[in-house]
Amino acid sequence: MLLGMAEPSMYYLDIQTSFGEHAATTGPVHFELEGTGNRKLNFGAVKDLKRDSLQRFSLQSADKIGTIECISFKMESDDAWMPEYIAAWSSYDHEKAYVYSRKKQYSTDPKEGPDHAKLCKEGDTSYVITTTTASKKWAGTDNIWASVEIEGSKGSTETGIMDNKYENDREKGEANKFIFPGMHNVGIIKCIVVKVRGDDMWLFQKITVEKLGSSQAPVTFRNAARTQMSTDTNEGVSRLKLC
Repeated sequence: MLLGMAEPSMYYLDIQTSFGEHAATTGPVHFELEGTGNRKLNFGAVKDLKRDSLQRFSLQSADKIGTIECISFKMESDDAWMPEYIAAWSSYDHEKAYVYSRKKQYSTDPKEGPDHAKLCKEGDTSYVITTTTASKKWAGTDNIWASVEIEGSKGSTETGIMDNKYENDREKGEANKFIFPGMHNVGIIKCIVVKVRGDDMWLFQKITVEKLGSSQAPVTFRNAARTQMSTDTNEGVSRLKLC
């Protein structure tokens, strides 16, 4: 290497496309990374983002943008895309920046959704969410698009969609664990808001929230009123706050 020339860095994108029926896109989708001090890197376009799949892309660049804070993308076709989460990191900073999307579709066709988004990481804290579905025969579902907003002494943060790949989550009487890195540290956990985006019905018994690497004990919230969750108002509510 010649003196005075900076050693090139590698940048990586992990893109998880949603499990929704029409979530995939042939693309292209153009990405940009934003680091500390508003420094930006043109990551370029990627194609063929497959449904319910995690795909990794990389780019070599002489530019260093510091710690990655935000990920922007812009659709370049009307073939709609629904991401679940995106993680970005570099060879000089292995800490991944996670951003989450929650059943939102993107396309150059305005009837299908917006054509761009800028998603910024909320923090570097990981939370584990454990849901326990009620034992009633009709209590379970794997098609409810649920997330949990965690409220605490230092603010709030919201998980991505609770979905374990290649598993049937939320079957009756079953406990399921979901891990979400890259979230805001809310301090002492006080309340949760459970949100669903599907018209199927889910009845949960309890939800436990744990902050990884913390001395704080896991906090369990019980659905004592046995409130059913659904976007269909004849079957339940789409939002439930428990403290």
